[in-house]
Amino acid sequence: METVAVDLSPLLSGASALYRTFPDEPARTVADRLSALASAGAFLDAPSLTSPPAPPLPASAFLGPALTAADRLPVTGSIPADPALLPWEEGTKEMPAHFKSRYMFCTLVGPDAPVAAEDFYFGLYLQSPEADYPPHAHAAEEFYVVLSGHAGWEKNRDGHIVLPPGSLIRHAPDQWHAMRTAGDPLLALWIWTGDLSNETYRLIETA
Repeated sequence: METVAVDLSPLLSGASALYRTFPDEPARTVADRLSALASAGAFLDAPSLTSPPAPPLPASAFLGPALTAADRLPVTGSIPADPALLPWEEGTKEMPAHFKSRYMFCTLVGPDAPVAAEDFYFGLYLQSPEADYPPHAHAAEEFYVVLSGHAGWEKNRDGHIVLPPGSLIRHAPDQWHAMRTAGDPLLALWIWTGDLSNETYRLIETA
């Protein structure tokens, strides 16, 4: 299959600049690493648009609107509007019926990602409107930056708090958290640091 090279350097550089505006030291450390990767040149091979495309994920219908809504943050100009150009996927964990096909994410940097890094993950996350990501937790420390959308973010069963674009959300290792969208999609950057084992990811049953 023919492929096209997608230059990720502008995206990594823009994400680095955004994460560096926050005081959280782990996020700033990853910001420095993203900047170094961008300076060295970061590319991935995406299927050529002339090749038979894979079936689009249902949530990809909201990528264009989310990017349009996020135009006040410069980093979004480096995110391809064509979902075929990035490795968007749904998780391998079994999700409740109400949330299946309502989200997608891509991993761009990490131990097994297009851009290699052994000690952190970085990528993008998209959640459809009117979708409720159930409570979950994982051993990794997580840092989201909201690019567009006004989702409700919940930690430790304290109720959802709506946070605007430009907000940083930190989830401590093994912290209970969930996200809920209303009328607009959520688009965010995400980072995992610390224990990167996917086996620690788990959905949390609620009464």
